[in-house]
Amino acid sequence: MKERRLQPLLLSLLTIAVFVISAACTKSAPTNATDSPSPSPAELKVKTDGVEQPKPETKRERQPVTLAEAQDALERVYQLSVIVIGPPRDLLVSGDFNGDGSEDIAIGVTPAQDKLAEINSEFANWIVADPKRVAVFDPKKAVQSLPAERGPVKVEASDTLLAIIHGHGPNGWRDNQATQSYLLKNAAGKGAAAIPLKSFPPALKVKERGANSRADIISETLAGRAGFLYWAAGKYAWNER
Repeated sequence: MKERRLQPLLLSLLTIAVFVISAACTKSAPTNATDSPSPSPAELKVKTDGVEQPKPETKRERQPVTLAEAQDALERVYQLSVIVIGPPRDLLVSGDFNGDGSEDIAIGVTPAQDKLAEINSEFANWIVADPKRVAVFDPKKAVQSLPAERGPVKVEASDTLLAIIHGHGPNGWRDNQATQSYLLKNAAGKGAAAIPLKSFPPALKVKERGANSRADIISETLAGRAGFLYWAAGKYAWNER
């Protein structure tokens, strides 16, 4: 009789033991480090001198400028108020002239016939200026010097001008939204070339913090005098070497 009573008890104890062991085995195993989700590209870092810094962006390669592209950009911005000077090679350069990371273009132009009123209008979508009338740094005097001439700058029918169209976003001056432009008198010279400001010693003497700038200058010859055009506090200024 004793054995018959013990059998149900032993069976119950055995069932409980099996249940406990089964529950322990089904617990989640520790997550392996290799199972962690991969970081997004934005989270990727590079280490420099032991300090984590954001991964540098890939610089967009500049594409060669064609005359047809330059004319399209001029028509978009100036709506036939100016025409390209030909041959264009000495007066057609691209670079990041205002240092905002977007490519700009500089084109030699002349006023179109009967368009002076539109060019000089106060409601025009471009800024008419003369870089030779902008205050420039005189390294000998260590002060800002300003030409004596004052008053608004006006374009004349016989003027040779430099149209600079600032870029917009990664597509630069080719972007349809790139409409900010400067129409410059006394700025369309010969042998124009875009050169990084930080690698151009003459510009470093007149441009504050130029060594850290990502802007380009336009090196050229105006009226037989070598110099360069550079962006300074929202304006283009001319400096002779």
